[in-house]
Amino acid sequence: MTPNQSQALDFVRERITKAGFAPTLKEIAEQVGVSEPGARRIVEALAAQGYLQRKPGMTRGIELPGSDLRVVDSAALCAELKRRGEWPVAERRGASDGGDCGAFGCRDAAVHDGFCGHHWGLIPPGVLRSLQERARWLHEEPTIASRRAYMQVYQMVRDMLHSTWRR
Repeated sequence: MTPNQSQALDFVRERITKAGFAPTLKEIAEQVGVSEPGARRIVEALAAQGYLQRKPGMTRGIELPGSDLRVVDSAALCAELKRRGEWPVAERRGASDGGDCGAFGCRDAAVHDGFCGHHWGLIPPGVLRSLQERARWLHEEPTIASRRAYMQVYQMVRDMLHSTWRR
């Protein structure tokens, strides 16, 4: 993979993840610093390598194969985050020792098990209890099993907040 292809793929992944839709070829060209035909060749090469899927005739007709993160293997997701130098909020800072809120796009300080006060209040009571129980288990017994259990509920809450209660 060339540096331009890597930069374009990272940009497409980030745009789809954060905005919920793919960038246009013009936006990719501007981000990578190439012409639109150059961006088209990069996207076609990434599609040929299996990194992207194209929907012909659509302005934003680029998709990531297997882009539903609920079906992505956790090890593969962690490997991709490590490649980018990023860590999940709870794993990077601990469950409740400050840092940013775990809700997508929120940069408020996390005060309760990885979430700010605003988002904490939006979590349904049953899910909240489950998150608190797993956070307590993780703090009392920091094992792979307790971390996996906590991260499973944490990611479910994060996805729920992202899809239902955008701030």
